[in-house]
Amino acid sequence: MATSTPFLRPKLDLLCPESDQQIKSLADLLSFNAVNNPSHTFIVQGARSPEKPPLTFTFASFQAAVRGCEEWLKEKLTLVKSLDQSDSVEGYDVPPVALLLQSDAGLLIYLCALLSLDVPV
Repeated sequence: MATSTPFLRPKLDLLCPESDQQIKSLADLLSFNAVNNPSHTFIVQGARSPEKPPLTFTFASFQAAVRGCEEWLKEKLTLVKSLDQSDSVEGYDVPPVALLLQSDAGLLIYLCALLSLDVPV
């Protein structure tokens, strides 16, 4: 997808965490790019069938997919609802989640959604 706006790089310094930068997490980075680089391509996923075109996510469409996944997780899964301390697992407020490996954008969407909800993955 062609875009007419230049790509704006976020200010990120991983060696100086006490700086006043806005980017402190993957969720922050996704939000920054969704706002500042919404029409730039983020992911292109090939289709299994050669007759189907590849699936393209822009930063904005990827952010929307992550937000939709967050809402679905909050609605469907009890592990992301607030738990009392007796439900904590090895120091976590919520139990960690294991994701099965797959090679598509869906894995990244779930990973980003769970991290945004402070669920360890």
